[in-house]
Amino acid sequence: MITLHFATTNKNKIVELQRIVSNILTHKITVKPLEYSIVEPEENGKTFYENSEIKFIHYEQYYGNQADGSFVIAEDSGFEIPDLNNFPSVNSSRFLKQFKTNKEAFLVIKDMLSKIFQKPLQKHIKARFVCDICARINNKLLHFTSNVNGFISFQFINDEGFGYDPIFIPENYTKTFAQMSGTEKDIISHRGKAFQQFLSFIL
Repeated sequence: MITLHFATTNKNKIVELQRIVSNILTHKITVKPLEYSIVEPEENGKTFYENSEIKFIHYEQYYGNQADGSFVIAEDSGFEIPDLNNFPSVNSSRFLKQFKTNKEAFLVIKDMLSKIFQKPLQKHIKARFVCDICARINNKLLHFTSNVNGFISFQFINDEGFGYDPIFIPENYTKTFAQMSGTEKDIISHRGKAFQQFLSFIL
């Protein structure tokens, strides 16, 4: 059996990973969330790569040396808008937390873009999700990174869905991440693809 100690306090991310591993029929994989008594580290990296490593090194000390088939994994991910110099990027979560609802945050982003382009927004505004996973495998610190490109849509702006999912439509699709089923999203999402890289490496 494989045990993944997922170093996160984000319940949505835990649900996603549990859903991803549930589709792997060849191995028994258990996902254990972080103990909430552990103090979170300061995520002061400038990239997702740096932040996932900061989190991994911090949380690894609480779990000690893992037995065969047991891993500590840390992850950092976020939303980037090239026309806004990749804002909010590594500050994605912190930006949302400034507002009472995610919808308020989305409207601020819409206003920022409207100041650049003519109102109403006539073009597809490119965006992407990025995810980096860090783990120690055979005494080596490894990273698994993936992204998914798409564009922003404010047509169905609401508070449903996880993070920026309600305003993101991936390339070659017509639905936002929030409108997709969890399994449909996992196949193409940044986090789903990065975890698949990690799982393919260890299985």
